Amino acid sequence: VPLVVTSVSERTAPGEVAVRREGVVRVPDDQHGRAFVELAAKSDLSVDATPDFVSATWEKACWDLVGAALSTIVEVPLRELGRRPELRAIATTLVDECSAVAESEGAVLEVGFADTMLAALKSSPKVVRSPMLLDREGHRRLEHDAIADAVVRAAERHEVATPATRVVADLLRSLSPKARARVLVPTLPRVWCAPTADYSPDAP
Repeated sequence: VPLVVTSVSERTAPGEVAVRREGVVRVPDDQHGRAFVELAAKSDLSVDATPDFVSATWEKACWDLVGAALSTIVEVPLRELGRRPELRAIATTLVDECSAVAESEGAVLEVGFADTMLAALKSSPKVVRSPMLLDREGHRRLEHDAIADAVVRAAERHEVATPATRVVADLLRSLSPKARARVLVPTLPRVWCAPTADYSPDAP
C-alpha cells in the first residue's frame, strides 16, 4: 500500500523519536487502502483513504521541496520559511514550479496552495526542523534523489521548465556527504610452519 505521510517527527536519541506535529497518513481509496484504514483503526495512527492519490502525492512533493529541501539549504526551522519575505518568495517559486509539473502528471492542487503552505509553516513551533536538516547536521546522506531530483525528472518528461528546483537539487546534491568508498587492503595468508630439526630462534 503506497503511503503519503504528513507528520513531522525527530529522532532525539537511539530508539527514541519525538513527534513534533501530528499528521495523517493518506492511502489510495481502493481495496488495499481501505483494508489498511481498518487495520490502522485499532491504533493511534490517523489514516485517510483519498480517491485522488496522485494529487495527494504531489501535494506532499511540494511540501517536501519547501519544508525539507529549502529549509535544509538555508538551515532554518520550518517557521522561518513562512516568516522571512525572501524565503517566502523562493518557496512560492518552488511551489509554482512543482505545481506545474504536478498538473502535467494529472494532479489537481488547490488555488493558493503556496499561501496555505506558508501560513502553516509560519505557525509551526520554533523547535520544529525538517528531518533532512537533521540529517545534514548529523552528516548523513540527504534524500535529494527522492525529493528535488524526482521533481526535476518528472519536469524533464513533460518538458516543464523548473530552473529554481534544479538549483535546489544541485545544492542538495553538493551538500550531501558522498558514500565512502570501501578500500580493499590485500592480506597475506597466515601460514604456520613447523620448526625443523636444525631450527634456531636466533636464525635470520
